[in-house]
Amino acid sequence: MKSSSGPRRSRSLPAYASDLPTNLLVLQATVKDKVAYIDISGSLAKLSRPKEILAIGQLVFTAYYAGAKNGIEISVAGTAQKLLLPDHTFVSIATAKDCETLLQP
Repeated sequence: MKSSSGPRRSRSLPAYASDLPTNLLVLQATVKDKVAYIDISGSLAKLSRPKEILAIGQLVFTAYYAGAKNGIEISVAGTAQKLLLPDHTFVSIATAKDCETLLQP
């Protein structure tokens, strides 16, 4: 995974929706043993709970399709964060299975 310096063009397309803050930066991202370790510039916990859950899910599924089949761990400036799941529990590593209910209509 590469670091991002800001929103990509796709964020401005009418059909694109994101619950990630527009000023959020990925400081570092690596995949090891199929787990993505993502260091971001700000806490997702500052979002409303529903948006936080959707933002975490968005990162989980993006990382999953980039090879992180065993989930993601998010840190803010190097400090690991607890991740809020759709069932309102907190985990250290969130997986696609944890977030699969976000895909159901």
